[in-house]
Amino acid sequence: MPKITLNDLRQMILDETVSEDEIAQYLMEDTDAPPAFSPRVSINPEMVDDQGLEADVAMAAFNSWSRRRRQRKYRRKIAGGWTGLKIVSEGDSWFQYPFLLKDTIDHLFDDYAIYSLGAAGDLVSAMLAQDEMHDAIRAENPHVFLLSGGGNDLLGDGRLATAVHPFDPARDPKDYPNQNFAARLNEVLGIMRQIFGSLTAEFPSLKILCHGYDYAIPDRGKWLGRPMAQLGIEDSGLQAAIVRVMIDRFNTGLVDLSDEFPGRVHRVNCTNAVGADEWHDELHPDRDGFGKVADRYRDLINHLFSGAESLRKPAEPLSPGREAMIATAKDLGASEFRALVDHRGRELLSKPLAPTAKEGTRREIEREISDHFEKISGGADFLPAHFLSRGDTRARAVCKINLPGGSGSGFLIGERGFIMTNNHVIASIDEARDAMAEFDFEEGASSLTVTLEPDRFFVTSVELDFTIVGCDPSAVSQIEPIALLRSPATITRNERVNIIQHPRGRQKEVALHDNKVKRVKDKVVWYTTDTEPGSSGSPVFNNEWGLVALHHAGWFEADGTTTNEGVRMAAIVSHLIALSAANESSSNRLRDLLSTIPDTSPHLGFFDIMGITGAGVHEVEIPEYRGSQEFADVGFWNIEHFNDRISDARVDQVAEVLAHLSLDAIGLVEVQRDAMERVTTALQRLGYSYDFKYLNVRGSQDLAVLFDSSTTEVTIAQDLLNRHRDAWNARTASGHSAFPRRPMIARVKIEHKVAPAGARENATVEFIMIAVHLKAFGDPQSRSRRRLASNILAEVIEDIRTSENLPVVLGGDMNETLNTDVLNALTDAPDLIALTSDDADDNALSYVGPRHRSLIDHIVVSDDVKLADISGDDAAIVRLDKSVSDFVSDISDHVPLVIRMISRDSPLQFN
Repeated sequence: MPKITLNDLRQMILDETVSEDEIAQYLMEDTDAPPAFSPRVSINPEMVDDQGLEADVAMAAFNSWSRRRRQRKYRRKIAGGWTGLKIVSEGDSWFQYPFLLKDTIDHLFDDYAIYSLGAAGDLVSAMLAQDEMHDAIRAENPHVFLLSGGGNDLLGDGRLATAVHPFDPARDPKDYPNQNFAARLNEVLGIMRQIFGSLTAEFPSLKILCHGYDYAIPDRGKWLGRPMAQLGIEDSGLQAAIVRVMIDRFNTGLVDLSDEFPGRVHRVNCTNAVGADEWHDELHPDRDGFGKVADRYRDLINHLFSGAESLRKPAEPLSPGREAMIATAKDLGASEFRALVDHRGRELLSKPLAPTAKEGTRREIEREISDHFEKISGGADFLPAHFLSRGDTRARAVCKINLPGGSGSGFLIGERGFIMTNNHVIASIDEARDAMAEFDFEEGASSLTVTLEPDRFFVTSVELDFTIVGCDPSAVSQIEPIALLRSPATITRNERVNIIQHPRGRQKEVALHDNKVKRVKDKVVWYTTDTEPGSSGSPVFNNEWGLVALHHAGWFEADGTTTNEGVRMAAIVSHLIALSAANESSSNRLRDLLSTIPDTSPHLGFFDIMGITGAGVHEVEIPEYRGSQEFADVGFWNIEHFNDRISDARVDQVAEVLAHLSLDAIGLVEVQRDAMERVTTALQRLGYSYDFKYLNVRGSQDLAVLFDSSTTEVTIAQDLLNRHRDAWNARTASGHSAFPRRPMIARVKIEHKVAPAGARENATVEFIMIAVHLKAFGDPQSRSRRRLASNILAEVIEDIRTSENLPVVLGGDMNETLNTDVLNALTDAPDLIALTSDDADDNALSYVGPRHRSLIDHIVVSDDVKLADISGDDAAIVRLDKSVSDFVSDISDHVPLVIRMISRDSPLQFN
């Protein structure tokens, strides 16, 4: 037979129609000792003209050519309409023995479509580092993944000589493998654990099969017999017994490892499969021996898929990896991140912090926050005694989501009728109908299975990867749901998070405390918490057990560490609020769910997104720590006797009310300077940057404007006060002053620093604020004084609008209801609107003291103010006396009035 060229041989190898038996005659096995499980194939010089390139055509080239040949055969099979099982394989020479032997994969190829990544000589550490597996599985979407490896790691490069003790006639075969072997075995199993963990996390329906080889027979060969003989172990029976011990330990390790991934990872038992006369060499079966190994694989594969048509669906990931990162998530800007750190620092460290302007200060606060959670002494983490009891309460609300093709996690929220999980766990109403929620699936408890009711309620988002689905409230009446939180300032970098989950469908487990936040973005948070497949849909908590995020993805970094990604709960809640606001016909159940949210956004204020023009989902979906240029929250409040002699306790209570309102500016009456200084300091401790402007009216009932210094500029309009000095001194016919306390007039400009998507450039809200406190009492003389004051205020407002060309907002304690003619000059003016008129018709109250309860606090605006429509109204009377314990006795007998203003281009039109 004439010689062929090396290029001819290469073309034959890449032509999958040429049989491997025909190719084999041009090849030969290298007789030099290659590494274990790494046969070296070379060309047969009598059949092939190597053209002087033999040194370059070693095993690596034949591995590459053989793999490409197999992959071409696979592509041809798929293109031909293959409908059977698809497999991806990765492994050493038991899966890829180039050409000279028909190996395991060769024997299986006729029964399945197999995409081969194997290469003789592969180490499992290299398989993990190269990470071809994930890419191939994503691309091919197989039903099964086969792995053969570990032999080269344990015995390659002459390692057997250092893996067993020298001969000792008193030593039992089981005692020959030494610590080197044990360490290498643990390393191999650890690498396989990483491989299995990452694959099952991303592809929970994928079946993974591995094996631990058969009992190789030492035969004075280069891999087993000779190295042991050099250690004085010359008896072939003893050699075989030692090899059996090592093979058994490897197989036992794989059995234990597969038990960590029940139903996902399976060890194929290849022991005693290969007959004594079916070995090609000390490590590799011959053609028939590999056929019997293939039979073991075939039997298990057929068992796993027989009679289970649903399992023939390709492995679709329930626990995504890096490719599922939310691409639209953006890093917070430097100022936004500093504001977030400021807020968390004030809240956690319980000390006033001025707004941070320098990165060095921000880093210092971050270190303090980290130290706050460390508190390490002698290696022990100290946490409050209630930490575990609160965690146990949260854990009861976490459930396993059982699906036909796998499982995930979920949790009860809001009120007892809603369950949250990921969109990639339950993507549609049809999928929800096939799913069940299983509560109390944990050690020592009897589980409770609950049917999901998507027809009752269902909302989902692919972008934010969440689904909320209804369930029967009566079935979970004994379980306390987890509250959704609106605030985006619930976590920052280096804080700890905790996850309660059902990893791989196991009983409930907790990844507790020793888990740091790596990064905070606008929509997501990254953390190092341990998670596994089945953890998708788990709640992520901070160390106060506040709901921070919804876990949805995880991946391995290049350095071997893991990163997990959770969707920030503030982003999800913003999405829900916007969904409800944008759709007037949104379900009552969604509004019921939103009504259970106990907090508000610290940068959106009391009204949240209600009434904002053009508030689409995208506009409010990003919960960065900042305000919006589209609106300003403004209020008025008579705090009543908020003077310099008040207690620290009352100062703190008033500060909590003001923090709850989170307004841009609020006019206050019956205050004094020292009390205002103290409440401003208290607000800083609560995380708010407030300042105030003060008007001394020569008594204990002064006036002030408190404002958010990060958004608002306030200046006392002394020129306007001076211009109308005579008006403030006006007296009734009986000689009584119309204004026992001068009004406070201020120029207010509210401009948030960062515009939301779609907002106009430089959009601001500017207006003149007038805070008043008119004469009290219901006698005719007092009413006459208020009537005169009303007339004068109407004239002053008209003058201000002419000279300043700005809207006017008048408010405060007017000590008069609107069912009389006393304030007619204000209520009847054609260009002024008394916002509390409709509230008066509904018998609303602003003075809530024990006697004469009435609506005597009012807001009057000029008609060029644009007001947001809030639940069908234009102003809110915040009845804190109904929600705050002892409000009247401890805080004030007046409640605040608040409005939302929007920058506008045309006057309001009223019917």
